[in-house]
Amino acid sequence: MKTPERFNRAISALVNAYFTDTLAKGDCNACAVGNIVAAGYGAKVYKDSLGVLRCEVENNKWARFFFTHGKRQVIHSYKELINSPSIVPYFVQLGLENIKITGYSIKDLARIEAAFERNTSIHVKDYPAHTKEQISADQYNGLMAVVDALCRIEGIAEVKEYKALFAEAV
Repeated sequence: MKTPERFNRAISALVNAYFTDTLAKGDCNACAVGNIVAAGYGAKVYKDSLGVLRCEVENNKWARFFFTHGKRQVIHSYKELINSPSIVPYFVQLGLENIKITGYSIKDLARIEAAFERNTSIHVKDYPAHTKEQISADQYNGLMAVVDALCRIEGIAEVKEYKALFAEAV
């Protein structure tokens, strides 16, 4: 079965993020969706000279449309955001562009976001209190949930081969 380009791009971005330590729960630039958005632009998430996660493009405005906090996920509609006095219309437009560039719908990306956030427990702000191995294992759990979600979205039954791409590090 030939996989869609958006799926290949997403998997490639996630493999790169995992192996370059540019994947982080709680950072909209560097979470699973942030890395997928960056890849849609042909950009990468990276660490600056101080170790702060950054992106080559503005890739975090998608978070205006949905976010996951614990077990609860909030999804805003375009109409809700446009009518919100606290949201600048430019950010809404950029958020829509962030979503569109991935090839996935808002609901698809919300599923991916929820899979990652709900299956990781170490927030980026808590990384200094954990070992690299603990963080890697935690990210691995989130990524396996994301691979499952991506495969469900694409209708791919054989998930095992995609999960194997991440297995080397664990």
